[in-house]
Amino acid sequence: MAREVKGTKPVNILLRDRNILWVDNLKLSLRAGGVIIERAGLVRAILDGLEASGVDLAGVGSEDELAGLIAERLRAGAPKRGKGR
Repeated sequence: MAREVKGTKPVNILLRDRNILWVDNLKLSLRAGGVIIERAGLVRAILDGLEASGVDLAGVGSEDELAGLIAERLRAGAPKRGKGR
């Protein structure tokens, strides 16, 4: 059972199989480096980072359009891992 984090409450969200696989692979990659963050913590961190980025996400017409906009903004603003790090 996951540990409780102050200021959180349980919610159910539906994820695609590929989303779960990506999050789990990220979790395993981090764990190999000695960092332990569970699924919920990764999702919170991704949402917190997106919120803190200040990227304007208003005006999108669909979930796919939103994902595309986020990917576009991230590609434009940050070097790929292994390049420049």
